[in-house]
Amino acid sequence: TVRIDTLGLTSRAQIDEISPEVDPQTRTQLIKIGLPAIEGLQPGYFGWLEQACGQHEALLIPVSSVEHIGQLEVVKVWSEGRELMRHIRTGKTFGEKIEVISGLHAGETVIINSQQAQ
Repeated sequence: TVRIDTLGLTSRAQIDEISPEVDPQTRTQLIKIGLPAIEGLQPGYFGWLEQACGQHEALLIPVSSVEHIGQLEVVKVWSEGRELMRHIRTGKTFGEKIEVISGLHAGETVIINSQQAQ
Protein backbone atom coordinates (compact mmCIF):
# COMPACT_ATOMS: atom_id res chain seq x y z
CA THR A 1 0.00 0.00 0.00
CA VAL A 2 1.26 3.48 -0.88
CA ARG A 3 0.16 6.60 0.98
CA ILE A 4 0.67 10.02 -0.65
CA ASP A 5 -0.17 12.62 1.99
CA THR A 6 -0.01 15.56 -0.45
CA LEU A 7 -3.00 14.13 -2.31
CA GLY A 8 -4.65 12.58 0.74
CA LEU A 9 -4.52 9.28 -1.13
CA THR A 10 -3.90 5.62 -0.34
CA SER A 11 -3.46 3.16 -3.20
CA ARG A 12 -2.34 -0.39 -3.83
CA ALA A 13 1.05 -0.74 -5.51
CA GLN A 14 3.12 -3.47 -7.09
CA ILE A 15 6.77 -3.78 -6.04
CA ASP A 16 8.83 -4.03 -9.23
CA GLU A 17 12.36 -3.94 -7.82
CA ILE A 18 14.13 -3.86 -4.45
CA SER A 19 17.72 -2.65 -4.34
CA PRO A 20 19.97 -4.92 -2.25
CA GLU A 21 21.92 -1.91 -0.96
CA VAL A 22 20.93 -0.03 2.20
CA ASP A 23 22.32 3.43 2.97
CA PRO A 24 23.89 3.01 6.45
CA GLN A 25 23.50 6.72 7.32
CA THR A 26 19.84 7.18 6.39
CA ARG A 27 18.88 3.51 6.77
CA THR A 28 16.95 3.77 3.51
CA GLN A 29 16.66 1.43 0.58
CA LEU A 30 15.54 2.04 -3.01
CA ILE A 31 12.32 0.25 -3.91
CA LYS A 32 10.71 0.75 -7.31
CA ILE A 33 6.95 0.32 -7.47
CA GLY A 34 4.29 0.39 -10.14
CA LEU A 35 1.25 2.57 -9.49
CA PRO A 36 -2.03 2.84 -11.34
CA ALA A 37 -2.77 6.15 -13.08
CA ILE A 38 -3.50 8.64 -10.30
CA GLU A 39 -4.96 12.04 -11.10
CA GLY A 40 -2.81 14.85 -9.69
CA LEU A 41 0.27 12.70 -9.06
CA GLN A 42 3.43 14.53 -10.12
CA PRO A 43 7.09 13.49 -10.28
CA GLY A 44 8.88 14.33 -7.04
CA TYR A 45 5.90 13.79 -4.72
CA PHE A 46 6.84 12.06 -1.49
CA GLY A 47 4.96 8.99 -0.32
CA TRP A 48 5.04 6.16 2.18
CA LEU A 49 5.20 2.48 1.26
CA GLU A 50 3.75 0.01 3.73
CA GLN A 51 4.76 -3.58 3.07
CA ALA A 52 3.69 -6.44 5.31
CA CYS A 53 6.75 -8.42 6.37
CA GLY A 54 5.00 -10.98 8.52
CA GLN A 55 2.38 -11.14 11.18
CA HIS A 56 2.47 -10.94 14.93
CA GLU A 57 -0.18 -10.59 17.58
CA ALA A 58 -0.24 -7.31 19.43
CA LEU A 59 -2.05 -5.98 22.46
CA LEU A 60 -3.80 -2.74 21.41
CA ILE A 61 -5.45 -0.21 23.70
CA PRO A 62 -7.02 3.21 23.02
CA VAL A 63 -4.40 5.94 22.64
CA SER A 64 -6.56 8.12 24.90
CA SER A 65 -6.07 5.70 27.83
CA VAL A 66 -2.30 6.32 27.94
CA GLU A 67 -1.12 9.09 30.25
CA HIS A 68 2.35 10.62 30.09
CA ILE A 69 4.07 11.51 33.34
CA GLY A 70 7.41 12.98 32.37
CA GLN A 71 8.94 10.32 30.15
CA LEU A 72 6.83 7.53 31.66
CA GLU A 73 3.75 6.06 30.03
CA VAL A 74 1.04 4.82 32.35
CA VAL A 75 -2.47 3.44 32.16
CA LYS A 76 -5.08 2.90 34.83
CA VAL A 77 -6.35 -0.65 35.23
CA TRP A 78 -9.22 -2.07 37.26
CA SER A 79 -7.98 -4.97 39.38
CA GLU A 80 -9.36 -6.61 42.53
CA GLY A 81 -12.07 -3.98 42.88
CA ARG A 82 -9.84 -0.95 42.69
CA GLU A 83 -8.07 1.37 40.27
CA LEU A 84 -4.32 0.83 39.89
CA MET A 85 -1.73 2.77 37.90
CA ARG A 86 0.46 0.62 35.67
CA HIS A 87 3.69 1.64 33.91
CA ILE A 88 3.72 0.43 30.29
CA ARG A 89 5.93 0.60 27.23
CA THR A 90 4.22 1.33 23.93
CA GLY A 91 5.06 0.60 20.32
CA LYS A 92 3.37 1.54 17.07
CA THR A 93 0.19 3.57 16.75
CA PHE A 94 -2.64 2.30 14.56
CA GLY A 95 -5.19 5.10 14.24
CA GLU A 96 -6.86 5.49 17.64
CA LYS A 97 -5.12 2.40 19.06
CA ILE A 98 -1.56 1.94 20.35
CA GLU A 99 0.45 -1.24 20.79
CA VAL A 100 1.50 -2.21 24.32
CA ILE A 101 4.91 -3.89 24.34
CA SER A 102 5.16 -4.48 28.09
CA GLY A 103 3.47 -3.75 31.40
CA LEU A 104 -0.02 -5.00 30.51
CA HIS A 105 -1.52 -8.38 29.70
CA ALA A 106 -4.44 -9.41 27.50
CA GLY A 107 -7.66 -9.62 29.51
CA GLU A 108 -6.81 -6.85 31.97
CA THR A 109 -9.38 -4.05 32.20
CA VAL A 110 -7.96 -0.70 31.12
CA ILE A 111 -9.80 2.35 32.43
CA ILE A 112 -10.39 4.84 29.64
CA ASN A 113 -12.26 7.35 31.80
CA SER A 114 -11.82 7.37 35.59
CA GLN A 115 -15.59 7.84 35.98
CA GLN A 116 -16.07 4.29 34.62
CA ALA A 117 -14.37 2.82 37.68
CA GLN A 118 -17.02 4.17 40.08
